[in-house]
Amino acid sequence: MALTANRELNRFVDQELRSFGVAAAEKVFKGALVGIDRSSGFVRNLVSGDVFAGVAYEEADNTGGAGGEVAVRLYTQGDFVLPVTNAAQGWVGAPVYAVDDEDTSVIFGEGKSFCGALLEAVSATTGVVRIMPLSASQVEQTVSVALESLTSSSTTNPVLITQRAIKIVNIDVSFNSKPDAGALDIGTD
Repeated sequence: MALTANRELNRFVDQELRSFGVAAAEKVFKGALVGIDRSSGFVRNLVSGDVFAGVAYEEADNTGGAGGEVAVRLYTQGDFVLPVTNAAQGWVGAPVYAVDDEDTSVIFGEGKSFCGALLEAVSATTGVVRIMPLSASQVEQTVSVALESLTSSSTTNPVLITQRAIKIVNIDVSFNSKPDAGALDIGTD
């Protein structure tokens, strides 16, 4: 329903620490990368497929409780020195993906959770990561793909590439050439 009068909204001034309910039978360790268990909506030490929620400010033991009986505070902002597989200065600015509750990587792979951006490569296995919890990757790039046919000159079409994993279900392709003009060769340069 649309507003018909003014209203006051509660607002969180400090964004650095947030409190989250811990999933049933879970113990979150201080310093762990924490994810949201998609089946319960509560947090736990991050496992494959979780949405990254933050870095544990403290330990929280809910091993004997139901979901949400215990809360844990998480850092939801900041730059953290983390184990980063393939960390290199050439990757600065690249998205970083959580592999589990401890390790991250600049290389995307199935089950990894976007958790931030690489600010600095400290070594080949360590980097400074600016965390970005509860968000999708903001990294997008447009590249041009050359389309060539045997009967006409090549045209260049922009293609948007995102760092967020997608599943392609169906593709419709249309060309600006006559359907009976011959075979179409598609190439990428």
